[in-house]
Amino acid sequence: MPENAHECAFCERTGAPRRCEGCERAYYCDYVCQTHHWIYHIFSCNSGDVTTAHHLALAARHGDLPEPVTSAEYGISTAGSPHARIMLFGVYAGLLEGLGVKPVILHRWKEDGNLIENIKRAYEGVSEELRGDYYAWFLRNQHILSTEHVAVQEKEGLTVAQERAYRTWCFIGRPRDTPPQIVSSLVQSLPYNDGLCFELYTMLLRGVFPGPQFPIWMTFGFCACQGEEALTRLRSDYRALIAACTFEEFVRAFTNASLIRLFEEKGVTLCASPNIIDVLSGSPDRQKPVWPLKRYVECEYYNFKNKIIDSRTTKQLSIWGFSSVLPPEEQKMLVSLYKRFFGFETNGDPLQLDKARRAGRLYEFFTEDMLFILKPKKIYKRMLKVSKAPGSDLL
Repeated sequence: MPENAHECAFCERTGAPRRCEGCERAYYCDYVCQTHHWIYHIFSCNSGDVTTAHHLALAARHGDLPEPVTSAEYGISTAGSPHARIMLFGVYAGLLEGLGVKPVILHRWKEDGNLIENIKRAYEGVSEELRGDYYAWFLRNQHILSTEHVAVQEKEGLTVAQERAYRTWCFIGRPRDTPPQIVSSLVQSLPYNDGLCFELYTMLLRGVFPGPQFPIWMTFGFCACQGEEALTRLRSDYRALIAACTFEEFVRAFTNASLIRLFEEKGVTLCASPNIIDVLSGSPDRQKPVWPLKRYVECEYYNFKNKIIDSRTTKQLSIWGFSSVLPPEEQKMLVSLYKRFFGFETNGDPLQLDKARRAGRLYEFFTEDMLFILKPKKIYKRMLKVSKAPGSDLL
């Protein structure tokens, strides 16, 4: 794509020359547009950890109360009356939107256990007429945050992984007095499905979604999301669900392929596309082979390919034309074709691709349905002439 054809991710004007250095996929007119858009873009950029403070900042930008996990971490859900919750949220919104406190700074205040002191210091640093009614209310009700827990980071000698596991451990209701180092070993010994759910919880509590190098990217439906908005929405739906159910209920629903029913039982809206419904209906043991294909292609794009290749993956890829005897240049042609199909510009429907495979018309699907021009024609026809293997509808 010519450089001047890029669209600014914030104002949507074309000719955006400034590219995000973190992901190299988003473009902006200038520093101003990039700064304004950062609170949205950080959730897909993967250039740093996303915390609940970022979710709080995004809620402040929209003017809506944050979802349950963030509300719990910042004392909003336990503030008391609806009025108190709105007022406390207003205090945070004033910090983030009005005073320009960055989410990483707010997160640090909370983790260091001096949130109240720093809130007061920030507001006292501006003239009285700029502090507003929210801060006046806060001075009368600061006891709401007085039970702020001591940050896990203050425990000496913890790795980042141990810290995150301990946070999840406490969130799911396990004993808080369990040493974080012991928690890590206990997590390692969890049954397989329990471990997958624990890993998902850990990412959700961090405010991020898994990438394709993680098995949970596929088993929990992130593979079926088309675009940043869908990924963010699915993550938010899961965060609302884990705030409404027990860990045991979640694991049981996941194991029985009934997560969709759990959403309904807990009154949590799942804004899912047919593709996401398809994945969640088949988790965790059996999936349509189009999802492992998409995972492989995504991992190839991010250079994670070697992390996911095993005998099962090799079998799953074989029904899409890949084989050990295929020359390297033809392997690249096949990867490029599927990349194009799953990519942002085409945004092809994986279920339609899988349907074409089952009908034995992959080449016709790409050339007639998708209107792809495939050359050399003979090579593509040969590579895409894949017979339907017995039992290959689900792998």
